[in-house]
Amino acid sequence: MISTKLNKSLYFVFKKAFTEFFYLKNEESMKKSFINKTKKIILATLALSPVLALISCGDTRFDQKDDNLIKLGYSFSSAGREAKAINQIISKWNSFDTDATRKASFPNYLKATQAEFQNGYGGAAQTISQKLKAKDQTSLVNLIFNYDSVLATINSYNMTLPFVLDRDNSSKNTEDQNKINNFLKQNISDIFLKNNTYIPGITTNGIYSIPMGKSSELLSIDGILLGFIINEATKIINEATKASPTPATIKSKDAEFFKKYQDMAKDEKKADDIAQIKKNWKEYKHFSKEEGGLGGYEFSKAAFSNYTDLIDLARRVKKSFPQAKEENNPLNSAANVMGIDSIANTVFVLSSSISEGNKENEVVSVTDKKANFTKYRDKNSNSYKNFKQIWDLLYPGIEDETILITEKGQYSSDFLKNHQLLFFTGSTAGYSHSFVEDGSAKNNKVFQLETTLKTIDNKDKKIVKNVDTRYTYELLKTSTRPQEKAIAYVKDLTKRNVLPIYLNSDLPTKPVKNSLKVDDEAGTKIKELLETDKSYWISSDKSFADFVTSNNIGNDVILKAGNQIAGRNSFSLFFINKASNKLIEKTSSSQLNEDELISLESPKKFSSKNKKFVVPLQGPNLIGIHASDKEDKATVEFVNWLLTSKEDWDANHKQLTPYEFFKVSTNYINLTNSSLSETNPKLTRGAKTAFDVLKKAKDEPNNFIIQEDAVDAKSSPFRESLVTTFNAVVNKNSSSSNKTVTFDQFLELLKQNLGPLFKK
Repeated sequence: MISTKLNKSLYFVFKKAFTEFFYLKNEESMKKSFINKTKKIILATLALSPVLALISCGDTRFDQKDDNLIKLGYSFSSAGREAKAINQIISKWNSFDTDATRKASFPNYLKATQAEFQNGYGGAAQTISQKLKAKDQTSLVNLIFNYDSVLATINSYNMTLPFVLDRDNSSKNTEDQNKINNFLKQNISDIFLKNNTYIPGITTNGIYSIPMGKSSELLSIDGILLGFIINEATKIINEATKASPTPATIKSKDAEFFKKYQDMAKDEKKADDIAQIKKNWKEYKHFSKEEGGLGGYEFSKAAFSNYTDLIDLARRVKKSFPQAKEENNPLNSAANVMGIDSIANTVFVLSSSISEGNKENEVVSVTDKKANFTKYRDKNSNSYKNFKQIWDLLYPGIEDETILITEKGQYSSDFLKNHQLLFFTGSTAGYSHSFVEDGSAKNNKVFQLETTLKTIDNKDKKIVKNVDTRYTYELLKTSTRPQEKAIAYVKDLTKRNVLPIYLNSDLPTKPVKNSLKVDDEAGTKIKELLETDKSYWISSDKSFADFVTSNNIGNDVILKAGNQIAGRNSFSLFFINKASNKLIEKTSSSQLNEDELISLESPKKFSSKNKKFVVPLQGPNLIGIHASDKEDKATVEFVNWLLTSKEDWDANHKQLTPYEFFKVSTNYINLTNSSLSETNPKLTRGAKTAFDVLKKAKDEPNNFIIQEDAVDAKSSPFRESLVTTFNAVVNKNSSSSNKTVTFDQFLELLKQNLGPLFKK
């Protein structure tokens, strides 16, 4: 069966590749890109093929062998706050094993342990699928932190573990299940548990998924750039006569809000920012409102609350700065006006808004707990009409390059903090990446990499990316202070410290603190490169992987070879040839600082006419997997403790449940009523934005829709194909002489990208 599915998977790959080639067949400059992307897709699909085989292969329930352990699976970084919090929770639980009094209160007690999955949520989902397919009785986990698409896969094998079997009938539940049920009823609004009602084949009103750490989306705005644009647009053109061809105005009730940023744009202390803004955006040109400009336009905060008005504003700004993208130097030009970091989230939010929460009429249509990922192909369906409205709103902004839809590994924040973008929607979890720390407060140095590539007609093409200085160094052959067993040295970009590089297989007795340890492959490459007459920077910044792949950068420009070793983790190493790359130091005074950043709730409606507010919910849920009668009872008992038992953790965290402790340790949002009722939560501004909107959703559930992916194993590949298809449209638009893509052409390309897995 797997071989059959694999053949279908490869069919999907080649058909997708052919479709992309069809779009690019007259574009000679894109052929190299096509070939490289096809290679990438084939490799990715070979890795994904087990998942593709599993999605439609349900099977019977089986027991895992009792190992007398509750295994908690997660895919967080082992050095991250989430993993550390989980391990503290496990340690607290395991301490009861030697405390007879506490242990006696848990009749089904088993110790717990952690299980790390590689490659993020997707990697964990793939591993779980493979183990279920193989009926692996020894290495499955009891609990996993992931999204509900994993729950759908678990359910397809009849391997779910209900935390509550029936919310409406306590006689069907165990004692621990009833305690969990009571906790949830008293503490978490049903609006945040709704996905439990959409699990295919589950007839009782149970709980199989509990929200753990949550985030949402926010709208990040370059405040000083906004102030500059408003000042230009509202300017009286002829001071002598006070005559003006209808300047823009500001809604009176919002004047105070905008004044702060207008004044900021005039402040002499912000001269470096304004100088950079003028380099990027060039000269303001007056166009009337009817011509698509800002003349006669009224600035208001309401424009930021729905996508129709937000995109309208963005396109007017684009029209008003026609020279912003003319310069060939990407460091001194605007990128776009509006960025979208998760086009899939945007599509789903817009779809829910248009339907006012009627899932049957959305892009992913859900009827009787069954998700339909192809209903929109029927032109007579409401799903088609829904999707068409979304396309008609987004595509004009894509076509005229107002909207930036980021690719994998690319983030709008990189452009926003360099004043190259006015605003973008993205995860609240990425808030800290949207600005640069003020250099007056900290001695920060910020670098951008400028990479020069050759086009097919042998012209120079420059592309840029921000560089994470924590993981990027100058590679040196020697040091004035030689170290035992060092194979080379690196110089820190900011502190200028010189540190040794060691082979991880041949370390000295006392390695120098903060030194780099590399595997043998990297060591061999380092020695080889240092024998040439070329100079390099070396980086383990993960974003280089997608930067290199998406831009088809050759090994002579940026070479990937070997890994840096850090504890149990390894990170790919990239060697950056100085001959084709420049590292340009930027002053933080010319970049977006936190006081210049505006953080608002992301748009929650298609247009101001829609009734309900749609909030995308992100972050992991806690999901159970059946093991055996003994371990299932112990697992549910553990979950009850996690939700309800007050414990002391350290001097600053006393009498918190493990559920609460996870929240305070990770800066995620906890969805309990008490947490969402806090008047002054200790959160970043980004997390506070999510907190505020989720609090409103809890208080006004009839006015809000919580948007989460359908509980279906196909949700993840559908989301990925949707992103791939939009990226293909953007790439065609930016590189093709025949730019226009119709909605039906878009749907055909999406169909090809989805492949045979998504037949009607």
